[in-house]
Amino acid sequence: MERSAFATGRVLLSVMVASASLVACGGGGGGSKSSSETPAPVMVTAQGSVSGLDGSLVLSSGQGSMTLTADGAFTLATGVESGSTLTLSLSSAPEDQSCEITAGAETANAPAVVSGVAIECVDLMSVSTTVQNYFTGEAIAGALVKVSTRLATGVGETVSATADANGTVTLKVPSAAVQALVVSADASGFGEHSATVAVNGADPVSTTLSLQPANVETTFDAAQQASLTLDSGAEIVSLPAASLVDASGNAASGTVTSEVTLIDPSRDPELMPGGFVTTTDANSGLLESYGAMNVTFRDSEGELLNLGTGQTATVRIPVAEGSSSLPATMPLYYFNTESGLWVEEGTATLVTVGGESYYEGQVAHFSTWNADQVYNSIQISGCVTDEDGNPVSSARVYSQGRDYVGSSSTTSDADGNFVLSVRRDSDVLLQAAANGLYDAASVNTGSSNITLDECMVLDRSGVSITLTWGQNPYDLDSHLGARSTDGSEYFHIYYGNRSESVVNELIELDVDDTDSFGPEVITLSDFPFPGEYEYAVKRYSGSGDIASSPARVSVRVGESTQVFSPPAGEPDDCWAVFKINVDENLNPTLVPVQAWEDRSYCSYLSNHGSNSMSVDSGRQHPLTEAIENKYYAK
Repeated sequence: MERSAFATGRVLLSVMVASASLVACGGGGGGSKSSSETPAPVMVTAQGSVSGLDGSLVLSSGQGSMTLTADGAFTLATGVESGSTLTLSLSSAPEDQSCEITAGAETANAPAVVSGVAIECVDLMSVSTTVQNYFTGEAIAGALVKVSTRLATGVGETVSATADANGTVTLKVPSAAVQALVVSADASGFGEHSATVAVNGADPVSTTLSLQPANVETTFDAAQQASLTLDSGAEIVSLPAASLVDASGNAASGTVTSEVTLIDPSRDPELMPGGFVTTTDANSGLLESYGAMNVTFRDSEGELLNLGTGQTATVRIPVAEGSSSLPATMPLYYFNTESGLWVEEGTATLVTVGGESYYEGQVAHFSTWNADQVYNSIQISGCVTDEDGNPVSSARVYSQGRDYVGSSSTTSDADGNFVLSVRRDSDVLLQAAANGLYDAASVNTGSSNITLDECMVLDRSGVSITLTWGQNPYDLDSHLGARSTDGSEYFHIYYGNRSESVVNELIELDVDDTDSFGPEVITLSDFPFPGEYEYAVKRYSGSGDIASSPARVSVRVGESTQVFSPPAGEPDDCWAVFKINVDENLNPTLVPVQAWEDRSYCSYLSNHGSNSMSVDSGRQHPLTEAIENKYYAK
């Protein structure tokens, strides 16, 4: 307004002067006029459209901005002079969306009207991941977590971040057309692990990744030949001098830090990254594993290294404890952390030294390598219901080979039906789970497809306790005993009394495993009475002891899960693991016991109170020792 007023005043002054001249000269006519005004600059207007927006979004040019609240056309007064470079940006996008300017983000020598600007918004799903020590359940702070989306057309977007002090990180990825997520984690001192996670539209996803401690941690000069060995002296990786490069292909120099983690999925198929699949079809390309290992190399800055072009290294993969009928040669597969699939590359030869076996082969890069083969499969058809007979949709149905090392999984459909591929002519543990509910059954397969006679029934499970162990001792037993505060109620669940209904609550040992590895799972629909509940593990038969097996117990109470490894001290035949104190309002408090007791302690759990001496559980988990004793001659 000030500029207009000045311009108006100047015109009036000119008129007054002109009038005076006319009066003085007695006439007027014909005089010339001039102006020194600069034309106002032309400002750029940006026009375009937004799609997929669910909420509000701010579009800015740096000089002007506007808030978009719905899909459709928009016009932005940019405040930028024509002929300049117009740069557009976005801010304040909806929390669960990602928005991008896909056309017209920058225009050089911009005209008065810039058209065709396109903004696209996509929905995001939230992926919360907790990273923990497989054997102790302790959070792994600083773990690097990566999430990749699997689409029908291949791998979609990949994002990554570092876990906080609680081992937790939340990432967001586009949800459109996502078939599954591949979530991976790695941390110093641990082997990398990955899991393939099912999705339901854009619903938030939560998962936990359990990392095994590395078996070998060593350093060497990048310019020198390197041999990575166990404490026993057994060589498991051999690579040439100056064979490693960084992500840009530059030769590594200085000190290299290496970590090797041996993976034996015999004791727990969940140890195998991503499962046992080679294709996105859950009913084909399933693998039987004979052992695996993860190998990583980092430079002094912590950056990952790998073999350079044309370089190869020798790997020796220990044969898994649960493997039998070992083939003379075996395909090698590596795990792709973006696709979540195992990819065949190379072969390995069975070598036996001193009665111990491993598969040896050449690899051209490092990740997780697996000696395995695709097995001949049949399909199990069945259904999943709740206690009232209602179909359960989206239940996870999964198998574990009892006489082979392999697993497969699927989900039940809207009617609770499922079809799951497993190895033919085999002994299979079939399990189903959903929303804290669980059921398990043993199935013997033949050469043709089978249909289960009865549906799997998911019982309400407020508490579940899972025991797994190694090849020896071949029979460990779960014992859960409880006595009410007033002494009027008690029970003892074990292989000789696998199920009881107490005060309308079901307590059940789903599976009694007598030939190594487990799992043995005890479930409680809820706590039937106030009192003390105690869980222990008994060595029933077989060589070795509970600690060196090594055994592992995972207990879930409500939404909380805790993991236990055997304590320090001289192992005995009974491992008192934990107690759960339940108050008058049936609120539970889990109390670790971690003590060694004699055999009678396990046999009479419901008859004794809190008389066990706790022992320091600071002992290092014996995984390395167990693997060396099993696979290599001293």
